[in-house]
Amino acid sequence: MNDSSETKFSAAVSAGDLAFVQCVLRDAPELAQKTNALMLAAVEGDARMIRFLAPFSDGKAKDERGNTALIHASAGTNAKAVEALLPISDAKAANNEGCTALMYATQYGPAESVKLLLSHSDAKAADKKGLTALMRAASRGNSKGLKLLLPHSDPKAVNNNGQTALMHAASRGNSKGLKLLLPQSDPKAADENGYTALMMAGDRGALECIRLLLPSSDPKEMAKNGWTALAFAAMRQRIECVKLLLPHSDAKAIIGPGKAIDAPRTNALSSVGAPEWWNCLDFVVARGAPEQAQWAVDLGRELRGDEALADLPECCALLEKEILIAAIADACQSTAGDTVALCAEEESSPFLTNGPRRI
Repeated sequence: MNDSSETKFSAAVSAGDLAFVQCVLRDAPELAQKTNALMLAAVEGDARMIRFLAPFSDGKAKDERGNTALIHASAGTNAKAVEALLPISDAKAANNEGCTALMYATQYGPAESVKLLLSHSDAKAADKKGLTALMRAASRGNSKGLKLLLPHSDPKAVNNNGQTALMHAASRGNSKGLKLLLPQSDPKAADENGYTALMMAGDRGALECIRLLLPSSDPKEMAKNGWTALAFAAMRQRIECVKLLLPHSDAKAIIGPGKAIDAPRTNALSSVGAPEWWNCLDFVVARGAPEQAQWAVDLGRELRGDEALADLPECCALLEKEILIAAIADACQSTAGDTVALCAEEESSPFLTNGPRRI
């Protein structure tokens, strides 16, 4: 057969034209393997075509990326295609990235595919990035797949960055998956950067995840860069998350150790960036120096303009009050009565009058 005939044959396989494929293979059965017909049918999720091609094909063959027909089918939505391929395939085979059929099924396929593959696969296997099927299910919000995987997996396993399945669920706002994982996970665990699941939920703005994590987490815990869960939520302007985290957090630690600012125009300050200038504002006040807040406001005006500055993020306004009162109280070594007095006088502070009040 010439190239044109092979192209027509491949097109017929992809189109599901079984009659044409049967006719061609009757005279040229070698064409099935020559054109990778089984993989073409797997990509289409055509279970009927797969069953016909199986006797003519090598189910363990791989393409240039190391994918088998089963891996292709597992990334699709038809569990029948996975079922048709299992008898002639190696379910534990991995592609060039170390990904198996089970990993793709949990990330893209239906729960039926996961169920079919589980008894033929190693659920604890990890790809080259250290990602397991459980982590992929947590990231994709595949609660059904995650529930099937849990009895066969290690929820405390970490990827190459030190992240657990719980962290993946939190970072994606997957509250259903997080609820399933929480009893078998360590919510206080941190990745290589010191980020916990609570910090990731704050960064994502995942309110329900934060609610679930708070009872068993430490909101005052700092990442290696000195940031807390509250800091991440505030930086992303997650106002409801800020409100939820604030009573459990140290507002003065909105920017933690290692972020010292010696002068208004240092690299550390400049690197904050226009949308996040108010973090500097929080920081200088948190260090007990509210009188320095004016230059931070001026920087914000320079970076964002007067019009943008007038639209101060609501979470910044929410944090201003908490941080300012605490910082001044500490600086003056005030008693509880002094702090109450500061509450009444706060409107006169230049830190508060340079932006609109929203609380």
